[in-house]
Amino acid sequence: RGLNFSVNNEGEIDLKDLPQQLVLAPIEAALRAGQSQKAAQLTAALADNDPAKKLAAPMLTPPDKRAASTEAAQVSLCDLRPESARVGWRAPAFDYSPEDLTIRIGGKIERRGIYAHAPAAYVWKLDGTWKTFDTRCALRDDYEGSVEFIVKIDGVEKWRSGIVRKGEGKPCSLSVSGAKSIELIVTDGGDDNRRDHGFWIAPVLAR
Repeated sequence: RGLNFSVNNEGEIDLKDLPQQLVLAPIEAALRAGQSQKAAQLTAALADNDPAKKLAAPMLTPPDKRAASTEAAQVSLCDLRPESARVGWRAPAFDYSPEDLTIRIGGKIERRGIYAHAPAAYVWKLDGTWKTFDTRCALRDDYEGSVEFIVKIDGVEKWRSGIVRKGEGKPCSLSVSGAKSIELIVTDGGDDNRRDHGFWIAPVLAR
C-alpha cells in the first residue's frame, strides 16, 4: 500500500506523518504477511520515543494483554478490557484498524481509537467513580460508508451522533457520575453496513 498525505484548501501538502509512515511500512508489511514475530522484532528495535513505535505496539498487543491503572485520574477505554465486544467486520481492535492497521482520520494518523465497523457494540463495567467521558466519532479515511454512534450509560441511551459520513466527525462529552456500565454502539445508519469503518477516537474516562 502507498503512503498517505493530506492536501489543505490552499493546495499545501501535509507531510508531517510521512516519517512515521516510512518507519511503519516494513512493520505493516510483516503483519499483512502473517509474520508477527518479524513485526515484533522490528518494533522492538525502534527507540522508545519514536512515534512509530507507539503506533505499532498496539497492533502486537491483544486486549487481554493490556494493563491500565484504574486508580489514575483518567484512563483510555482502549486500555480497559471490555466485558463484551463485537463488530460487523473482522475483529474488535484497540489503537489500530484490523483492516488497514493504522487509524487515519482527516488525513491524520490517530494513535488512540476503538475499531467499530457497524454493527458494533462494546460494553465496559465501571465502578461508579468516573465523572466524565469524552471521545470523537468518525469513519476512517477512504471509506464511503454511513454510520450512527450511540452511547448508553447503565443501559440508557445518553447520546446519539446522527448520521456520520466520510469527512465528518462528531465530538461527544458526557457525565458518567455514578455509572456502573458504559456501552459504545455503532449502527449502519439505516442502510447496509458496507464500508462502515467507524472509530471512537481518543475515548477517555476522567474523575
